[in-house]
Amino acid sequence: MNYSLHPACPEDLQTILSWVGTTDLFRQWAGPFLGFPGTSESVWSAIGATPENAFSLFDSAGELVGFGQAYVRDPNVHVARLIVAPSRRGQGLGRILTMKLIQEAITRHPDGITLKAYSNQAPTVSLFNSLTFATMPLAQRAESFQPA
Repeated sequence: MNYSLHPACPEDLQTILSWVGTTDLFRQWAGPFLGFPGTSESVWSAIGATPENAFSLFDSAGELVGFGQAYVRDPNVHVARLIVAPSRRGQGLGRILTMKLIQEAITRHPDGITLKAYSNQAPTVSLFNSLTFATMPLAQRAESFQPA
C-alpha cells in the first residue's frame, strides 16, 4: 500500500483526538501543557499547527492513518506529535510517517532535526534509535533525540 503525506487541517484533528481518548494518552501525544480533552480547533491553535508544519498521513484508499508536526525550533526542525491510528499500529506506519516528516523537514530546514519521546514509549524510542538518532536524556520521563 502507498502512503502520502499532506498538509493537515483542523478537521483532521477530530479523528486524531479520537485516538487519544484519555488524559494520559492525550498528554503523551500533545504535551503536558494542553487541556484535555480539547476540540480540534483549540488543539490546532494550542499546538501552533499550520498547513506548513502539521501533516497528515493517508493510505492509498484516502484513510487518515497518521499525523505529525515538523516545525522550526532554532536551530533545528523538531519532529513532534507523531501518532498512528490505533488499528494500524504495528504495521510499520510509525517508520513511514517519521521518515516522510524527516524528508519534509530536510527540504525546509536542512541544518538539523530533533525528536522527543517519553522514555515509557518503548516503540517510539526504539524507532528513533533505529533511525540512528542518539538519545539525549532530558527530564525524568522525556528523551530527546538528534542525529548520531
